[in-house]
Amino acid sequence: MTLEAQFDDAMLGIHRAAGELTPPYRAHGFLSMVRQHGGKETADRLLAKTEPSEGFTELFLRGPENLTISVEYLVLCNPWRQLFTDDQLAIACQRLRDVQCPLPPDDSEASMPPLPEELDSDTQYTEGATKSVVINAYERNAHARSACIAHYGSTCHICGFDFGATYGDIADGYIHVHHLRPLSECGGEYDVDPIDDLRPVCPNCHAVIHLGGACRSIAEIKALLDAQ
Repeated sequence: MTLEAQFDDAMLGIHRAAGELTPPYRAHGFLSMVRQHGGKETADRLLAKTEPSEGFTELFLRGPENLTISVEYLVLCNPWRQLFTDDQLAIACQRLRDVQCPLPPDDSEASMPPLPEELDSDTQYTEGATKSVVINAYERNAHARSACIAHYGSTCHICGFDFGATYGDIADGYIHVHHLRPLSECGGEYDVDPIDDLRPVCPNCHAVIHLGGACRSIAEIKALLDAQ
């Protein structure tokens, strides 16, 4: 089997991994592209876009740790990176850098990056640990997110929206988690307290918090809602 044919399988693996998220992310458009054009051409098309794809954005909004199953992350892994030009690899790097997602090590040989649930964790939730890769990148602890939701529940801390109550069992428990203190301002490794440092917020409120590149407080967003 050629390397490009193996990459087809790796791209289909992204779709399978997205379907194993909670709740599942059914990237039907992505699957159709891979089946119609093949994995390499699909990746070429996504990297040629001026903005990240809808799938990249959805994975980020569900938690930046989920970007380890993005196309951008996959193409940077060995042996797939040799299928792409330096310009394409630079685009993939920049998109991950822009959202502070750790890059795969240069010697990574994984055919498919690990799911966030496969990462080990201690009961002390360390976030912001820099890694010596192409750049210094921050890593987020998926278990801190789970501990936050276990404490506060999956209802938006700002507007009270509940995915399960609105959409039923398929979306029960789905919510974003917002870091009150931006990781980029932490200056290195620190121990995050899931109760003091994190809050569950819906995608709409989360988007407004970061609208325009800002990091507004929960109180500010609540005030905006109250003013309407």
